[in-house]
Amino acid sequence: MQDRLNKLMFLLGPEGVQHFVAQGPEAIGARLEAFSYYENALLEHLQQKMSASFASMSPPSVTDDFRRPKSLMVSVKVFEGKDGENILLWVREVEMAIASAMLQTEQQRVALAISIRWSSARMGTDVWHFVEAALPSLAELKLQLSRVYSPPNHAYRVRSRFLAARQGNKGWVDFVQEMRTLIAGMAADPLPEAVTVTVLMEGLRTGVVRMEVFRVHPSSLEEAVNA
Repeated sequence: MQDRLNKLMFLLGPEGVQHFVAQGPEAIGARLEAFSYYENALLEHLQQKMSASFASMSPPSVTDDFRRPKSLMVSVKVFEGKDGENILLWVREVEMAIASAMLQTEQQRVALAISIRWSSARMGTDVWHFVEAALPSLAELKLQLSRVYSPPNHAYRVRSRFLAARQGNKGWVDFVQEMRTLIAGMAADPLPEAVTVTVLMEGLRTGVVRMEVFRVHPSSLEEAVNA
């Protein structure tokens, strides 16, 4: 619990922490729970990529014991500041990508984060070095991006997208992950659990999964997922 709280406070920054604490214990608990679901989903994705990577490796030779461990690069979508994108969750994905890449220095971490946010092919070399110099740490990069991409109506926009969510052609797992991401993005002012479950159920396309979820009539999102 304390570890998740520390991570979330780092992502929110000083201003976000003040707003977070003012929400009260119930909102804090809801946000921590949503953050935990989201982070666990990311970790599961990382473990799957690691398993696939190890499965594709050739049998080790005698010299393999002396090789340094290889990093595993986890792909992260470019953050473009569009509606529905959550800067805090994107930063967390970048941090996990940095951890998987086994980067040792803060300069390397910042360079990777910048390369994800801005393509070096779209920047001149001078501009690239200027950005790196202006953002000496990952914390500073996160703070600056949060100031730009966390407008006052951000929570309203995420909530609106959540209420309008539909499975469409997406797979069941992808749809659930989308719902979890949106829930985590509005956890500072969460919707009632009954509303969350109703939106999920109504968003499901006609099929076996929808029939099973309606048969169980779950009281929570996770109960619906495990139905």
